Amino acid sequence: MRLIYKLRKYDSNIIVKDFNGLSISDMDYVVNVDNKLREFIKLPFKEKTIIHLHSSKFIVLFLLFILGRKHEIGLTVHNQRLVNGKSLINKWFLSLFLNQLKFFIINDPKYREVFVDFFGLKKSKVHLLPAYIKPMAHERVPLSKKILQFRDDKEFLISANAFMLRFYNGIDLYGLDMLIDLVEKIKNNNINVGLIFCLPQIGDRKYYQRILKTIKTKGIDMEILIIQEMLPNAFQVWEISDLFIRPTSTDIEGISVKEALDFETLVIASDVCERPKKTILFKNRDFNDLYEKTLEVYKSLRNETKNFNINNEVDSTIKIYKIYKSLM
Repeated sequence: MRLIYKLRKYDSNIIVKDFNGLSISDMDYVVNVDNKLREFIKLPFKEKTIIHLHSSKFIVLFLLFILGRKHEIGLTVHNQRLVNGKSLINKWFLSLFLNQLKFFIINDPKYREVFVDFFGLKKSKVHLLPAYIKPMAHERVPLSKKILQFRDDKEFLISANAFMLRFYNGIDLYGLDMLIDLVEKIKNNNINVGLIFCLPQIGDRKYYQRILKTIKTKGIDMEILIIQEMLPNAFQVWEISDLFIRPTSTDIEGISVKEALDFETLVIASDVCERPKKTILFKNRDFNDLYEKTLEVYKSLRNETKNFNINNEVDSTIKIYKIYKSLM
């Protein structure tokens, strides 16, 4: 949303097409795609254009390979899963498709090297740019009374989020299972703890129901507030929290990590990718390490001076537009 809003200042022809049905915008430059397949079928008959892709789903890449050849296509890589666990056939197809693309945007310098080597890409095509764009003033709206009351009731408020509940390699990708165990153990230490977990889409519904049952069984339903709705100003939840946790089992940046740091909230995150310098890292899927780090944060909060903002973060919008312009 921030990217399209800023890009439109440079060129009013730029639009975003939402294939996930997540848009809450009534702006004419945000197009909700109702028939996904038809959108791909129309590509060969459309005037040549630039397509900036924000998905790495195999079916999307396959359809673009078959139907999108006449267009200038680029990809922002949002996670590290493209190079993980690929069969030889998958790797062959991805290498064939990706080598036809005009540009890539990645935020992690180490992953850029892995990505280039794995698919045999030209390094000059792969641009190293941060995905984080600072929240804009008009994004701020009052938080709900439910959230504010939950904040007031808790001495130690943790926040976290997930796009949706899903598994990757048999593991809860966003680590909600670890956070539930964490809240239980902290509560058992007689600490008035609370967790706000923002979940705009449920995803795996069976797992969601199991999660709710686990929370109730552990007797921590008063300590966990799941916001199961679209919350465009979620950064304000991180802002009022004492700690933000990003326990993902795979990642490439974690926009919410940078948002939280920007609003001077302490952050603990898994060590699965390069994180901002002020992030407190814990070993991926190591519950004891996560618990110890969280307890250290709680004990130090009263002595901690908040000076974690990352105001020197480069806004990559103009650089992205220059990439577009070089292809026009």
